[in-house]
Amino acid sequence: MAELTLRPCLTRRFVYRASMPIRCLLEREFHEAGLRLPVRLVETTSDFTTMSLLQTNPAFVAMLPVAVADFCTNQGRGDEARVSGYLAE
Repeated sequence: MAELTLRPCLTRRFVYRASMPIRCLLEREFHEAGLRLPVRLVETTSDFTTMSLLQTNPAFVAMLPVAVADFCTNQGRGDEARVSGYLAE
């Protein structure tokens, strides 16, 4: 988890809007790990927009629902990494 906060400052992190449950989960995970939420967040509510943006630069990072990440990686549209039982990429 700490690795996600230490990536180069050019890394963009795509997140859901603050009121969405998956964003609340992300914020809780960072809080429980004693970490600040990264800066330079780009908010979106679209999984497919997020996946399209992730494909433009390998330094981009996003938290997606497992079903969406599985679908996209099975279609050859991205890589996934499991972090503490969650997917990140």
